[in-house]
Amino acid sequence: MVAIVAVLGAGCDGSPDREAFTFDDVVLFAGLDTRAVVMAQEESVAACMAREGFEYIPYVPRNADTYPAPGTLAALPDADYVAGHGFGLADRVLLHWTAESDDPNAEIAAAMSPDQRTEYSRSLFGASTTDGSIPGGCRNSGFDPDYIDAVDGVSQLRFDAAQRMEADERFIEIMIDWSRCMAAEGFDFGDRRIAVFDYFGPKTDNVLLSHDENARQDLAAEEMLVARADLRCVGPYESALAEIAAEYEDGLAGDAQTYLEYLATLAETYGYRTSP
Repeated sequence: MVAIVAVLGAGCDGSPDREAFTFDDVVLFAGLDTRAVVMAQEESVAACMAREGFEYIPYVPRNADTYPAPGTLAALPDADYVAGHGFGLADRVLLHWTAESDDPNAEIAAAMSPDQRTEYSRSLFGASTTDGSIPGGCRNSGFDPDYIDAVDGVSQLRFDAAQRMEADERFIEIMIDWSRCMAAEGFDFGDRRIAVFDYFGPKTDNVLLSHDENARQDLAAEEMLVARADLRCVGPYESALAEIAAEYEDGLAGDAQTYLEYLATLAETYGYRTSP
């Protein structure tokens, strides 16, 4: 759930320094404008659907207006962001709802007869498979598998590094103290991952599916309480956590170098970003 905002150490054109990849490159996928990549893929989907006899409008949902500052592998809280957004979960629900309502293709499909809609879906998504293979269809044929592999690969390496960090005895000791502090604040969490993912994950999913603004507001109020308590409880350990995280970040960029080199090459075509 770590969000991203800027390419640090960027050149005048926004392109990152290619002398060596850093953890910031891992977070930002080498500075690649991923929205531009997805739009190109959407245009490919539209061309494919046109060949199938259907209208499809390339669409990439907009990003949030506000993100927390770039973090470390320890996901230290951004005080300014927390003050206005908590963990950002309720904001993401609203962004998802907006993306659904703004998608022009939903209106196109809604105007079709049931039989037309079935054919439209089959052309877009392909027929289901039972052997684990990726189904055909314009949606899948329009995406670059190498791009998907690179993004997934960087994300998995980052997740693996975070797990190694969380198994570090120094990190565990801090989380024990953090948990005691959170208990004193009225929240029973074993560690920060549980606080955000295990506890709020199902709640966020339920609100997302409900399309109930009152439920979203309740989520926003609850996450704000927990996020502010988390900010207070992490505070005394920020420096120690950052130092521990740095040890695991050092090797991460090297482990991800092949993926990052590919993404940096794509950035030469699709452009660099200075915000998500």
